Amino acid sequence: MTEMVERVARALYDANKFKRGWDHPKINKNWHRIYRAQAKNAISEMRHALPSMIELGKSATGDGEIFLTDEQIRDCWYAMICAALKETEHA
Repeated sequence: MTEMVERVARALYDANKFKRGWDHPKINKNWHRIYRAQAKNAISEMRHALPSMIELGKSATGDGEIFLTDEQIRDCWYAMICAALKETEHA
């Protein structure tokens, strides 16, 4: 599982305020699989940047010394989300 998928899965699980935490020994591991699948789907849906995100991406490039086109920002965002889904798997 990638680090980002794991982080999002835990956040989704924690949002439900279950009495037993993610790492509790009595948690059925099927729940982990369910939340990881939900996390992957949520992250996948973020692959395409919104226009407002593109605009903020332009302003984040600093004092004007770096200029990225809308397409470059969109491609960079897409690549980062894809990387979050494809990171080296953890134990």
